[in-house]
Amino acid sequence: MRSLGLMKTSRMIYDEHTEGEWEVTGTCVNPEYDEEMYSGDVSCAVLDIEDTAEVIFTAGETEGFHKHSMLSGYIYTFDDATGIISAGFYLDDELVSGIVQIATEKNAWKQFEIYLEDFSPKSNDFNQLKISYSGLAHDGFLLDYIKLEKSIASPAMVFNPAKDGREVELRESDNWLEWRYVDEENWTQLYEIPGGTATDELVKYDEGDPTAGYLSEKIIAGENISIDEGTEENENKLVISSTGCGAGLSEISFEFCVQAGEAQTFDIDIYVTSGYTISKAILESDGTLEGVSIDIDSTPVDGLDDMEVSTVDVFSATNNNVAGIGKRVTINTPGVDSDTPTVIRGKIVLA
Repeated sequence: MRSLGLMKTSRMIYDEHTEGEWEVTGTCVNPEYDEEMYSGDVSCAVLDIEDTAEVIFTAGETEGFHKHSMLSGYIYTFDDATGIISAGFYLDDELVSGIVQIATEKNAWKQFEIYLEDFSPKSNDFNQLKISYSGLAHDGFLLDYIKLEKSIASPAMVFNPAKDGREVELRESDNWLEWRYVDEENWTQLYEIPGGTATDELVKYDEGDPTAGYLSEKIIAGENISIDEGTEENENKLVISSTGCGAGLSEISFEFCVQAGEAQTFDIDIYVTSGYTISKAILESDGTLEGVSIDIDSTPVDGLDDMEVSTVDVFSATNNNVAGIGKRVTINTPGVDSDTPTVIRGKIVLA
């Protein structure tokens, strides 16, 4: 019987954009042929064949028939082709499937699609695809866009162990559904179970992540972020906290007009997601202002509590002055002695 392809995945075998994932070798092979291609800039050419030739695609890691449903691609044969082109799967150069012929069309690109069950796999694992030619000498053939396809609705693998009437049994083991005859010792893997229990403690960043790991190893704290192991009610959890002033805020610019007469205050509400510290103030005035100070919620900031401002001056805070979320910063200025208002401008630098 045929089973439906569950959680199948796609894997590109040959395309110029997959360089390094599958190694291309073989006799008479040029993997960067740029005179004719189906897609992109190059194709894989097998040229000037005497009587036999093969192109070997070798994966960087072992693949499984259970992950895919179909082998597809495009093939171009030159007009003097007379032999047979076929495909088979191997594990470290040992044949683990049957050999299937690929239909061709002379002087044209022809798509081929072969269900993996038609290869009659002998085991689940493979790491090589070999496409071979056998026949008379000829100019050769081209391959492009070779892919292991996924297909939810398409036939996938053959599973018919009880066709001879023997009783079988199934079990889950290490995230695999396995079967065996009741009177035999060895189990055979059928397919990998999505979300099984064996790997629920490990995670991957995405499908391209080659190694599963613990969540604490997959998260890296960025600037002004801390990641700590939780305690008490947060035990067995990661606690992610912001240690900076949030949203990339690093300074506040301002410009106020100081009127003649009485002292004035100017309030600045800083809306940030966490605490912040005032490290210094860069101030300038059109005139001379003595006794300028900066407060956080009415508490003077040491070092910024009695400043004389005229030309551009830099004043550094000397205490920790850590403020919480939503704390108000106040700039206190004395009155101007003359009848002409003056302007105070500058920046408050946060840390």
